[in-house]
Amino acid sequence: MIDYNKEFIKILHSTDYSKRPATVFQDFLTVASISFANIVHKSEEL
Repeated sequence: MIDYNKEFIKILHSTDYSKRPATVFQDFLTVASISFANIVHKSEEL
């Protein structure tokens, strides 16, 4: 059985070795939030 938590953390570690996994995840959440907000608000600034 695949342990999705371990796989996800492994991906976070391998994405950018110069940043902590928490920072990579925070960046991901920021990009995802802006993408969803842009669907509704259509902001070129974001």
